[in-house]
Amino acid sequence: MLAITTLSTLVACAVQLASAYASAREQITLTQDGMLLIGVAPKVRSIPWSEAKLFAIRTFPGAKRFPYPAQLELASSGEIIRWTWIHQGGWYWRFYSAEPTEPMEVYEQHMQGVLSIIASRTGLPLDDLRKATPSDHH
Repeated sequence: MLAITTLSTLVACAVQLASAYASAREQITLTQDGMLLIGVAPKVRSIPWSEAKLFAIRTFPGAKRFPYPAQLELASSGEIIRWTWIHQGGWYWRFYSAEPTEPMEVYEQHMQGVLSIIASRTGLPLDDLRKATPSDHH
């Protein structure tokens, strides 16, 4: 029984590490027509600006301390593109092995610019779900 539990735990950890690795190698691109997500998978995912229905920011799963990474998403009725914004000073850079190639202040400005462009192109406000809890919806 212990061996099965240990094996299950190892498999779960491997899946999480593979997911983190794949996420760290994803790239979002903003175009005149919409957003693209290019990653390790061969399929390029895209959402035209005119089809966006939700633009949101939430706390990254498992993050409990500031400066925690934020998970952002843009969604249409048929697609969701999620990406991570890792804030300055967080230990999460080491986990992702994906430090920005520019100074942190420039990275933060670029991320703010991305949010502004998405809001402008879609006409959607950034829906802040970081403070929402399951009890808020009852």
